[in-house]
Amino acid sequence: MTRYFAAANFWLAFAMLTILGRSIERSNPTLYSFFHSGQWFTPDGYTGIVIAPFALSVFFFVLTWNTRPKS
Repeated sequence: MTRYFAAANFWLAFAMLTILGRSIERSNPTLYSFFHSGQWFTPDGYTGIVIAPFALSVFFFVLTWNTRPKS
């Protein structure tokens, strides 16, 4: 149970980091980068990058809930 909880928190922190690390590189067409890393993403692509860690985090939180000790 603890390993799932740790994994869920890791993916949640990574998802929050991807949100905070977004920077606009171009305005027409709008392109984003992650902390000015050089790779540019479209808004839909960057949204997918943000949703993926959130989905993993929810998955691991569900595993944490399902493997908790039953009393």
